[in-house]
Amino acid sequence: MTDSMDDEEALTLWLGAARYYLGRMSYAVSDFCDLLRRTWPRLPARVRLLIRRDVEERIAADDAARGDGR
Repeated sequence: MTDSMDDEEALTLWLGAARYYLGRMSYAVSDFCDLLRRTWPRLPARVRLLIRRDVEERIAADDAARGDGR
């Protein structure tokens, strides 16, 4: 990703941040999403895969909850 961060460090940083921001409601979420969009093409494939999986799981859970009337 960068010269100063290896793939495992990128995984720790980006996946941890994405999981932290999922479901939160503040201006910081928008800032994080903007940064993630700009950085996405340079992230290691494993990081992109795990973030995508987590987001898709949250969307599915939200859809299911809305379907149950919650």
